[in-house]
Amino acid sequence: MAKNLKAFLKGNAAPIADVEVVVSDRFKDENGDVVPWTVRIIRPGENDDLMKEATSSKFMPRSGMYASKVDMNRYLKALAITSTVEPDLNDKDLQDSYGVLSASDLLDEMLTAGEYNEYLKQLQKINGFDVSFDDKVDEAKNS
Repeated sequence: MAKNLKAFLKGNAAPIADVEVVVSDRFKDENGDVVPWTVRIIRPGENDDLMKEATSSKFMPRSGMYASKVDMNRYLKALAITSTVEPDLNDKDLQDSYGVLSASDLLDEMLTAGEYNEYLKQLQKINGFDVSFDDKVDEAKNS
């Protein structure tokens, strides 16, 4: 076994931990302290599934081919729902308290537009989507 291969074995890899983020300063505990949300990092297969769910295909008669289009708003909403551990966006009591029937609608009711956009930015950063591949190549070249 190669010397460096051991570092990549599952038992030697650091676990992927959940992350706490402050989504809004409006959510406070009984002591008045801001309560962070807990989010998890998604796996590549989960991301693929979210992308597929947000992708539609349309037949283009002129070319005789299909064109695919990703609805980024739909994808990002699914990313937020999938990544959010706490609060549990599927909790019936929480949904009932906001008068909604889905995790998607719950996010819309719980957060302001600015809070939601900031949350999406944080989720993208946590999942490593904030730096493009080209940026990583440039960084490696400059190192």
